[in-house]
Order: sequence, then structure tokens, then C-alpha cells
Amino acid sequence: MIQRLDQTNKIDKSEYIILNIDIIPISSDPIFSGFIHIKDGLIYDFGKNLDQSFLSEPYKIPIYDGSSYKLIPSFINSHTHSAMSFFRGLGCFLTPNTSKNSSMIENFLFPAEKSLTKEDVEIFSYSYLIDGIKTGTSCFCDHYYFIEGVANTMETLGVKGVIGETLCDLGGSFITTQDDWTKIKDSIRNWKYSSRIEPILSPHASDTVSSSFLKQIVDFSRSENLGIHMHLSQTQGERQRTLKKDSLSPVEFLAKCGGLNSKTLLVHMLSADKNDLAMVKDSEATICLCPSSEMIYESAPTELLLDSGINTVLGTDCAASQDSANIFNELKTLSLLSKRYPSSDYLDASCVLKTVTTVPANFFNLNCGSIEVGKSADLTYIKKDISTTLDFEKNIESNLIFSSNDRFVEHLSIEGRFILWNKQITTISEKSVMDEYQSRFKRIAKHCGFMEIK
Repeated sequence: MIQRLDQTNKIDKSEYIILNIDIIPISSDPIFSGFIHIKDGLIYDFGKNLDQSFLSEPYKIPIYDGSSYKLIPSFINSHTHSAMSFFRGLGCFLTPNTSKNSSMIENFLFPAEKSLTKEDVEIFSYSYLIDGIKTGTSCFCDHYYFIEGVANTMETLGVKGVIGETLCDLGGSFITTQDDWTKIKDSIRNWKYSSRIEPILSPHASDTVSSSFLKQIVDFSRSENLGIHMHLSQTQGERQRTLKKDSLSPVEFLAKCGGLNSKTLLVHMLSADKNDLAMVKDSEATICLCPSSEMIYESAPTELLLDSGINTVLGTDCAASQDSANIFNELKTLSLLSKRYPSSDYLDASCVLKTVTTVPANFFNLNCGSIEVGKSADLTYIKKDISTTLDFEKNIESNLIFSSNDRFVEHLSIEGRFILWNKQITTISEKSVMDEYQSRFKRIAKHCGFMEIK
């Protein structure tokens, strides 16, 4: 008997087939009422018509009817600070500061972060990562202090991660000493985490990292074949400080230090000009946009960025400026922004979806981001209902962006293992971390004078 996927218990088999499911592969055309065969964590086969030998009873492997679902590759969130969930609901109500000399980062974030410990980071990360899972994300690129705390939480939840310790020797919440840098290099060379978690190097920004330290980071990235994930031109303040410090724009500064190349991910680029973007394009580096967050920090030069032709990925940033880890919101926001400008690259829904699937998968060298034979079974199951069920071949991808949202995310698998089932996290009890989360949040809030906590 073929069981309905929406009426069965969580699948816990290493091999299974789902029939009659609408598939959005990203790398190829959508398939309506197709099938997918998962085996040992990988996509073994998929398509329109299943080999009939599998349908002869008794069934060789479990088969489920997925007619109530759309299937998409799980999203890749290319820029997060998941532990900053303790800022949720605070940053968006601050008065924007567009001064060239300071911003919310210097005036609000840095002082509060000084209160953090590794244990805080581990507990606070649960909130943002769980939010991301429930909104269809399986992989997070996280750049923060005490990154081992984030890694521990990722391991417990079962998600994938690309993680980097924040590196800064001129400013920021915690200064990276040479002893710290030696320990970070040793931890990367002796990586202790599972194959789901990979390292990346994360210099903070052009105004918080000296040229001598950045050159060390770049040299290490080359020797260990590691990518670089860096805030760059995030604010006008950063641009002005870098011009004063080095007589170079942030992009020029990174290029002079040897770090502008195809393995570099530049986050934000809000104060970049046409010359900067031309340099980035020539270098084959990738830009990460966080549209919702950037509207709070400063107005992003969207037209310049969308017309640049540079590889682009999406992130949600942090809960200080973007209270949700919901990639659906960023997809819709970017799509709406793109429609203000005649940019052919971003008017197409398929191109927008690639910013959270195939493009970041290629950049981070991940075996996921699309539905293809041999790819990791990192998949999100979108429940159909009367408001989203009517799709045509020409609009199923745009409907995913404009009509679907996180409330339709019902199941999510990573390497074929379901870490979200019926909207519930399967790898940990949320209640088990809630009390400690609230206790630590109250301590930070009281220390920083955020607000009265009842």
C-alpha cells in the first residue's frame, strides 16, 4: 500500500520513493506529478515516470504519495550571525543613522556583543537556526565570535554550515590577537566537526582589519584552499574610515591585500561605487545581498548591484537588523526591488531562486542546491493548499516566490534525513533550550540596558 506523505509518520528509512509530487529542480525545468528516489542520503533518481518494477507488490522499498506537495532544494543562507538572535525586535526600532562617521553597528551592536560568552553563543544560535529550518533553509554561512558555539548548535540540529570566526585587529567587539589567530589556524587544520560543517575565513571588515593582518588571512586562505567571507563597504562610515586609513576604497583595500578573487564572498557592498563593482566583476568574486537588513542600515545601491553582472547570493544577516531567518522574505524583497530597475538578470524568477540554491552551492563547493542525480537530498516539502495549488509550467517558480511563504514549509530533509517533520524540529526539543535561552537573554538585556524585562 502506498501511504500518503501528509498522513504518515516521519520517514526514517535510508531509501524511499515519493510519487506524484511537483518538483522544482532549479537546474532544469519543473516536473509536475513526478517522482524522486532517495537512497543513502543522495538523490538516486527523479523524473516524470517511475520504473514500473518498483510498483510491483510487495514493494522493494517504501513508496509514498506526495501529491499534496511541491519539492524544492532546501535554501542556502549565505550570511548569518545566528547567535545575534538575542537582538531580535530591538534593532528595527532604532533611528537609522546614515552618518559617515558612525552607524548602528558601532553605536549599538559592538557594545552589546562585548557581554557574550561561548555558552551564550551556543544557546542563542538555536533561535535563529530553528527559524531558518522552519522556513526552508538547510545550510547557513555563519560569521561570528565564539564560532565553535555555533558549530555545536549546528551539529545538534543536523543542519549544514560554513562557519568562520570573526577576525579583527583594529576594532569590533573582540580583538583577534596573534595567539588567537594561531589557535584559529590550528583548529582549522585539525577540524573536529562532521562533514556537514566546513570552515571559511571571516575577516570582519576593511575598517576593523589591518592590511598586515588581512594579508596573513589571505595567505592562509591560499595555503589551505579556503574561501573568504567578509563584510565590505557595508556602510558609508566604513568607506570613509578605510579611505582615511589606507587612501583606498574598501574594495581597493581588499584587492591590494590580495584577497579579491573567485573564492571571496563580499557581503553588502552598500557604499561601493561603479569602479569598485567593476573590480569585483573582473576578479570573479561573489556579492551577498541581505535586502531587508540593508534597508535598515543604509539604502542599498540596488540598481548598481543588479546591473553589475556579478554573481550574487542572498543572506538574512542578523536579528539585530532582520528579525527573521526567513529566506522567502529575502527572495520576495529582492524580486520586488529588481522590478524597479530594468535589469534583465533579476526579472526572471529562476535567476532569483538561484541566489539561494545553485549559486551559493557552487561558491561554497556544496553538493546540494539543486535536484539532480547524485546531489545530496537536502530538500524542502512545500504543502499545497487552495491559495498555492494552481501552478502552470510558466509560473511555478514565480509562484514559489510571490505566493508561497514559510507557513507552507512542512518537511525538510538533509542528506535524506528529516530534521523537520510536520513543522516540528525532530533533532531536539525546542522547549529543552527555551528556559536557558530566556535566562541568558535577560542577563544580556539587563547588562546592556536594552529594556525592562518582565
